Amino acid sequence: MTKCNAKDPLAVKVEEKKYEKGTNSLLDKIAWTPGIYALESENDRNKFVQIKEIIAPSTKPISENMGQATSDYQTKLERDWIENLKSKYPVKVYEQNVKRLYN
Repeated sequence: MTKCNAKDPLAVKVEEKKYEKGTNSLLDKIAWTPGIYALESENDRNKFVQIKEIIAPSTKPISENMGQATSDYQTKLERDWIENLKSKYPVKVYEQNVKRLYN
């Protein structure tokens, strides 16, 4: 890769990551079987994907799920808070004021 990037540092870029189905629109267009696949060219750059192995579904460690768990908990707290506010302070609509807004 160093030889390829001697003239242009962006000539070749390699990323090695794990992906889940449905999380990357480019990868969802190819078959999820080991092999090398050519993707659509973008900005005059060719893209290839090498799938080394398919990992069986398993539980993730909390460190990988902390963001999602925090988000879900925050959503639950917000939903509970809104329900509490609705029960404590019922919504009243004053029709005469609504009509004045439209006039």
